[in-house]
Amino acid sequence: MLKIYNKLIILMFFFLFISSNSYTNVFPSESVYHLNVSLFDQNNNKIYIKDLSGKIQIFSMIYTKCKTTCPIIVENMKNLEKLIPEKIMKNVHFSLVTLDSLRDNSETLKNFMKEKNIDSNNWSLFFSSEKETLELAISLGIKYKKESDGNYIHSNLILLIDKNGVIKFQHPGLMNNFDDILYSLYKICE
Repeated sequence: MLKIYNKLIILMFFFLFISSNSYTNVFPSESVYHLNVSLFDQNNNKIYIKDLSGKIQIFSMIYTKCKTTCPIIVENMKNLEKLIPEKIMKNVHFSLVTLDSLRDNSETLKNFMKEKNIDSNNWSLFFSSEKETLELAISLGIKYKKESDGNYIHSNLILLIDKNGVIKFQHPGLMNNFDDILYSLYKICE
């Protein structure tokens, strides 16, 4: 009886070990969803980056005080949204993360959405801590530097990220030709 009991205990630990490790293997190794980055949205709801999984993300990093490139990136993302057919759009979400974690918060993000006429049903704007913002930016290949006047110099990219957190395409955010990113989006949806 003791041998059967010991075998059952060993089997239980084996299955616990397998199940606890299977969660970390849900996403491919190159997925950004492996990061332990927490984000707060325009309604101050806390999520983790992995919570964005399950939908294709059109993703960029901006800051709301920007008067030069960030408004162009946002407009280009809005224009891209208009080009995506409805049957594909149901699987797509638009996400922006601010680089300016000291000045941008849920209130500034919500005001920014109103100012830019961004539809909150299909878009989320996020802020995070300085450390986690940097960690996310590095993982996405987005470079940035804070200037002495509080503005940021940064990469102007719009990223296409698949449902598993793998970057499938990097679109130059200031370019308003969307053929390549749309082609990549269609390929993901096939």
